[in-house]
Amino acid sequence: MQISVLMYHSIDDSSSVVSISPKVFEWQMRWISDHGYQVLPLRQVVEKIKKGIGFPQRSISITFDDGYESVYQNAFPTLVKFGFSATIFLVSGYIGQINNWPGQPASISPLTLANWDQIREMDKYNVDFGSHTITHPRLDQIHTDDARVEICNSKTMVEQKLGHVIDLFAFPYGKYNRQVLADVENSYSGACSTELGLVSPRSNPFELERIEMFYLRDPLVFRSITKPLMNPYLSARRWLRALTSKILRRQW
Repeated sequence: MQISVLMYHSIDDSSSVVSISPKVFEWQMRWISDHGYQVLPLRQVVEKIKKGIGFPQRSISITFDDGYESVYQNAFPTLVKFGFSATIFLVSGYIGQINNWPGQPASISPLTLANWDQIREMDKYNVDFGSHTITHPRLDQIHTDDARVEICNSKTMVEQKLGHVIDLFAFPYGKYNRQVLADVENSYSGACSTELGLVSPRSNPFELERIEMFYLRDPLVFRSITKPLMNPYLSARRWLRALTSKILRRQW
C-alpha cells in the first residue's frame, strides 16, 4: 500500500507556480474528507516506514514548504475545519519576511512568510513544523560546513521559538548530495525530497517522495490521486519537469 504525501507552498490567488487558490484548496480538503481518507501526520509516515508497518488504505499526508503567511490565513482554517493534520517546513531566517532569499528565481512572486505569533498559534493545533534551512540554499552547491549550519542551526532556531523538538526536514529545491543527506540523517528523524511519486513501505524515510500540488489543481486529476493511473501520470510529469529544468536552467 502506498501513500500520497501532498506538497503545497502558498495558498493564494496569484497564479504563481508555487500557489494554489484558496477555493481549490478548500475543494481538495472537502473531497478528501467526503471520500473517507485518513490524513496521517508526516511523522507517523516516517514511523511506519521505520517499523515496517503498512499504511492505512486511503490515506494521505499534507505538507507545506517555506511557511507562507497565506498558509496561516487560507489553509490553516480549512485544516482546522476538517480536523486534518499537516507539516509546515520553515525557512527559519526569513520568518515574517518576504521570500527573497538568495537564488530565488525571478519567476517566483514575492510572498510574505508567516510570523512567529502565527506559527505558534498553528503549533497549538494539529500542525507540525519542520526545518527548510535558514536561507533556502541549494545544499549541494554550498560548502559542506555551510550546509551543516543551514541544516542544524535552523532546527535549533525553530525549537527555541516553539519550545519543543522538531525532527523533520525538507531539502530546498529537492537538491542534496551524500554528505548533506548524512548530516540530515544525524539531526532529524525523517526528510522530504521533491521527487514526484508515491511513498511506499520501501521508501527511504529521509528521501520521501511527494506530489507537487501545482500538477493536481484540476479536479479530474486530483480525483485520481490514489488510482493506478496516478503513477504513470507522475512519471510523465517527472520527465517533463527534468527536461524543462535543464532547458531553462532552473534550480529545481
